[in-house]
Amino acid sequence: MTMPTRRQYQAGKVTTLTNPMTDVATSFTIADATNWPDGSTGNFWVTVDPNTASEERILCSSRSSTTVTVASSGRGKDGTIAIAHANAAVVWPSWSAQDADEANAHVSSSGSTGSITVHGLAAGSNVVGTTDTQTLTNKTLSGGTVTGAITASGATLTSPTVTGAVINNSAWNLTLNDQTGTAYTLALTDNGKLVTLDNASTGTVTIPDNSSVAFPTGAQIHMVTKGTGPFSVTGASGVTVNATPGLNFRAQWSAATAIKLATDTWILLGDLS
Repeated sequence: MTMPTRRQYQAGKVTTLTNPMTDVATSFTIADATNWPDGSTGNFWVTVDPNTASEERILCSSRSSTTVTVASSGRGKDGTIAIAHANAAVVWPSWSAQDADEANAHVSSSGSTGSITVHGLAAGSNVVGTTDTQTLTNKTLSGGTVTGAITASGATLTSPTVTGAVINNSAWNLTLNDQTGTAYTLALTDNGKLVTLDNASTGTVTIPDNSSVAFPTGAQIHMVTKGTGPFSVTGASGVTVNATPGLNFRAQWSAATAIKLATDTWILLGDLS
């Protein structure tokens, strides 16, 4: 990944102001802009009246020809104060103590990955590699595909696709989908959830055909009848739902799980009648 350039440095020519600069001016003009930074890759520093009582360090954002624009809050930086400068005052692109301090802070803060030291990483922390064998602790995986053997201990996995994984000591908490009507068609988002059926009247849960909702093979949807109304499960046109002895929830608080075996073929397991 290409990292953005934070500052722009060029060996610009030492030159002079062509007009006086007030202590609140947000731009100024110079006599000669040869090799001066233009701000295209980051802000740049200039020093006005160097080595005098009026020395001021200014952070600038851009230059167009001989007109230089000051960055927001860029006056009086690096331990100097914003001050007026006379016409023909000396001005030149410069380095700053702030840059040196930031570089030192970057170098002194370090972590590691294997035997390689990485600047800017907290001491004791590791970089996650793409090929190295590593143990990840306190990580949150959101989205993406994880392929191969994975051991997750105390981890939070948010909607990933995990293939061929071995997951140890993890607590899986079911998400509830509370339904209070008498007719409900399962949605793709119900995969792995518990659908609660809370109604006192006769109701039906429909498993849609694969062309409407493409559940993955092995998908499982848990259901429970919270209400007193008798509920049953049925398949949409072209969908086969296998169960024994039937497709009806036996009583209130009966539970069942629908599992997809193949395209438009399901099995219903649970407290049925």
